[in-house]
Amino acid sequence: MASQRTTRRDFLLRSSAAVFSVWLSPPFRKVLAAQDHGTSTLQVETQATFEFEFFTPEQAADIEAIAAQIIPSDETPGAREARVVVFIDRALATAAPEWLRQLTLGGLEALQTKTRELFPEATRYVDLDSARQAEVLDRDRPSPRVPHPRLVP
Repeated sequence: MASQRTTRRDFLLRSSAAVFSVWLSPPFRKVLAAQDHGTSTLQVETQATFEFEFFTPEQAADIEAIAAQIIPSDETPGAREARVVVFIDRALATAAPEWLRQLTLGGLEALQTKTRELFPEATRYVDLDSARQAEVLDRDRPSPRVPHPRLVP
């Protein structure tokens, strides 16, 4: 019976794959936990009674409105029906690094500032109708040919 030799290349490929999978598994498990959490809350709670872990109820309403602009409800369910805001809240509360939490909160503050600049009569982004919400999000958006700046510090 001939023995099969492992080359250095095979060893490096296998060991790096093992290290990479171990490195990825804890955050991935947290993301799956956030997804399970969002799914379970769909069955037992409405947003009015749900206690967010990261967002205030006002911030959650704005995030839900933004998500609904990105994935609107039409003949298929959209972000609201999928309770995307619950998933985002849980992911930020459990798996996100601090810099991403701060970036999110800063973005929400900038969104409110932009909303009041464009529509002074509005108190919050969520109070706008869908067309005006889209206008706020589309304003100052880079063209599709311009790559978005990297958000990682």
